[in-house]
This record gives sequence, structure tokens and C-alpha cells, in this order.
Amino acid sequence: LAGHHGRLLTFVGAPGVGATRVLSEVHDRLVADRPQSVSRLVGSQATQGTRFGALSHLIPGELGTSTLPLDAMALYQRIRDMIGTPSTPAARFVACVDDIRWLDEGTLGLLTQVLSGQLATLVATVRDDAALPEALDTIERSYRIRRVPVPPLSRDDTIDLVYAVMDSAVEGTTLHRAVHH
Repeated sequence: LAGHHGRLLTFVGAPGVGATRVLSEVHDRLVADRPQSVSRLVGSQATQGTRFGALSHLIPGELGTSTLPLDAMALYQRIRDMIGTPSTPAARFVACVDDIRWLDEGTLGLLTQVLSGQLATLVATVRDDAALPEALDTIERSYRIRRVPVPPLSRDDTIDLVYAVMDSAVEGTTLHRAVHH
């Protein structure tokens, strides 16, 4: 994120190439440096139909316990109060979102407002073959984005990785299976 003053950074790759792993590393490093200024959201087909489903763990108690529908403006105000007003782009709150395409429309709308208010930077993953929801397409058109391709590992990169994580020598058959599967 150093030197990136846009509001959206997206790791893009084919399923299984490791974009989620890259996002996890970014998240973990940010949490180590400034734990109160980072959150993680996970989009999924299971929560896509639930308004603010991916945000449920961040919704303040009194807003999330009512039997009435959640007031989007009250939620935005509470999140804004929790995040505060950053003094520089580098001080913005960072929301790390895995599989952003699966976020519900309410969550995407709320993120749009948080980005519009320059309160946060969004770091996300998206599959390179995924159709984007209209709200996410709007976010990408409206704000400075940076797409970072996450390519599959080459054969040599895979071999180097296997050797790096193994404590002992790797048998040729095992290495062949790791590289070709």
C-alpha cells in the first residue's frame, strides 16, 4: 500500500492462484502495525442475500440487536465515528475484503460512502473471470483503483516454494506431484 493513494487496491487472479493468501499477508502486516485501523470482510454466496451480512461482526451491538431493519445511515455514522477522520491518505482505515464480488448491495453501498468520504482504503480480491456487481463496477469507475494481477506460480517458483517450506529433502515423485497438481 505504500505509495498507493487511491481508494481501492484489487488483487486479481484465477481461482486458486493465491490472491486470498496475498490479501491475508497484507491484512496481517497491517494489523501488526496498526491493529485498530484494519478490518477483514469475507464475501460469500451464503451472505450475499443478507443485507450487511459480511459486516455483521463489525456492527455495533445496539444497532445489530433490534428487530427493526438496520438503518444504513445510522450504521454509516457509527462506522464513521469508529474510523475517525484520517489526517493523510496513509492514515486511512483499511478494509480487506476477500471475494468482494459476493458482497451484498447494502454493504457495497456503505463501502462506496466510506470511500467517498475518504475515510478508508479498500484492499480486495476478485477472480479474473468474475462478473462484477453493478455497485462494485461503480466503485471501480469512481475511484482511483490499482489492479494487481496475481499470476499462477511458474514450475520453478513452485519447486523453490516446496524446498523453502520442507524441513527435509523432497523425493522426486513428491516434487513432481506438487508441481503438476
